[in-house]
Formats: sequence, structure tokens, C-alpha cells
Amino acid sequence: MRANERVQICGASLALVPYCVHHVEKYHQWMKSVELQELTGSEPLSLQEEYEMQQSWHTDDDKCTFIILAGPEPSKGEVEGPADDAARMAGDVNLFFNDQDDSHTAEIEIMVAESSSRRKGYGQQALLLLVAYAVDTLKVTKLVAKIGLENTASLALFDKIGFATVSECDYFKQRTLELATQPAAAGSGSGSGSGSDGPAGVGTRRSWAGQEATYHEYPRADAHASQCTVSFIQSKFTSRVDYDEWRRTQS
Repeated sequence: MRANERVQICGASLALVPYCVHHVEKYHQWMKSVELQELTGSEPLSLQEEYEMQQSWHTDDDKCTFIILAGPEPSKGEVEGPADDAARMAGDVNLFFNDQDDSHTAEIEIMVAESSSRRKGYGQQALLLLVAYAVDTLKVTKLVAKIGLENTASLALFDKIGFATVSECDYFKQRTLELATQPAAAGSGSGSGSGSDGPAGVGTRRSWAGQEATYHEYPRADAHASQCTVSFIQSKFTSRVDYDEWRRTQS
């Protein structure tokens, strides 16, 4: 989704940044894990397919994804560049706008892929930051989560932040949970969320269920991609003309 391509959301001990080219190789390594494939219902992809998937997530209007970067907000409001991201990558959070009857409903997912980043509160913080962004900026009024019955950690997490079970399917071994959201009025401090109305701007502070967030501008990934990544992308195209045309679509 292009709506979040320049948005970095900083919380107390992590940041959410858009999924960019320089994240793909580490993401690809994560998704080789059989455990993560089973928990997310994903099929393994080749590295080239992973790059193509990243591009579709960047351009499709019905998908919004952020990479979770573990670590505190940079001091004095400074924003780290994409070259610093890989070492801090912990997982991702996603929104899917796939309800044809209600454009304000989104399915929400989270994956804390790095085992060293689990049980540290990153999952709860990342979800609360995403919920605040979904409500304030994308105007979501209902969030839906579909979680495997064996994924007890995720079920407990979503229950903790206020999602309620609406159905359970024994055949697919899946539980569906929902959270109804309403943006709070400016300065009211009422409801689950608080803060000013309208889309989040640079330096804007938001809160959701007590979770503070600061919005920064995130630098474009293609200005920071490593040469090896650029070379790999170039290899997908049969000519320099095709590659240049692809680059123009990313501008």
C-alpha cells in the first residue's frame, strides 16, 4: 500500500516501518521456517518470488504491512536509515482490506519471527501501534483476526488487547476474533484511542490504550538499497529498458 510507504511509527521500544526491498532477504530467511509457515498458513517462496511479493504489497491498495524493528525510538527525533533496519528486524504486522461490502473493515495479522524477540512485549506494542494507525489514518472501524487454534500465544495476545471471539471453526481449526473501533474526537481523550483527527503527520503523537506513538517520515528504500539487492532486481528484467520502466513505477 502506497499510503504507508513513507511512514515510520515509533513506540517506546520498537518501530514500525514499511516493508521495503532491503528487508526482503531477511524476510525470505524467516519464511524458510516450517514453524512460521504453519503458523501463518504460508507456502515457501523463492527469493525472486519474495521480491515480487514485496512489490505487490507496496502497490496493492488492499494490503498494508509494516516491518517490526526492535529497539527504542532514535534520540532527539532522528530517524534511522534503511541500512540500519536488517539487524533490528523482529517480525511484521499486516492489514488486509478484503471485505467487499465494507471498506472500513480490515483483517489484522502479526508475526514475531525472531525467537530472540518473543516474550518481550513487542507483539502487544506492535499491534497497538498498528491499531492506532488503522483507526486514525486509514479510518478502520472494525478489525478482524483469524488465528489457528494451536497458536495459543496469539490468541492470548489478541484477547488481552480487547478482541472478542465471534466464531470458531473446528474443520479449519481456526478462531475468528473482532475489535470494533471508533476514532476519538480531537482532544477528548475518550474511547480506546486519543489524539488529533485526520491523517498522521511527521512528528504527530498518537495513543491507543495508553500506547504512545510518534510518526516520522521514512526515507525511500531505493535510495538506500545495497548494490547486491539492486543487482538481483536488475537480473529479473530482460533489458535495461524494462528495469528503468520498473524503477519509474516506484517513484
